[in-house]
Amino acid sequence: MSELDGRERRRKTRVAVNGDVQGRINSASAAPVLNLSENGALLEVGSVLRPGALYMLRLPLGKGRQLNLKSRVVRSYVHAFQHKQEGESLVQYRAAVEFVDHSEADRTILREELGQLKGYLDVEF
Repeated sequence: MSELDGRERRRKTRVAVNGDVQGRINSASAAPVLNLSENGALLEVGSVLRPGALYMLRLPLGKGRQLNLKSRVVRSYVHAFQHKQEGESLVQYRAAVEFVDHSEADRTILREELGQLKGYLDVEF
């Protein structure tokens, strides 16, 4: 299946969290999660991430839990420009990541969280 024929290519359904979840990836910079599934996520990030690169995504969950998920960048692109004072602009990027080498226990925790979320999540990327 391809994007061109309009069919869904994801193996698992994603839940829209619309940036209400803040993650972090290999840095102290927040990475709002726009959607999340058992297999990956779409993040808003402050700089372009190289496709194929591996990062550790820190995903804070409810009840004081946190998942640390090894993630591979599938694609990264310019999403928008935010105009600042004095003619400067800030580039906003989005990055799609897939989780790699995560355990069945991590999948179970994600599944439970996704069942409860249905709209809100914070991660660190």
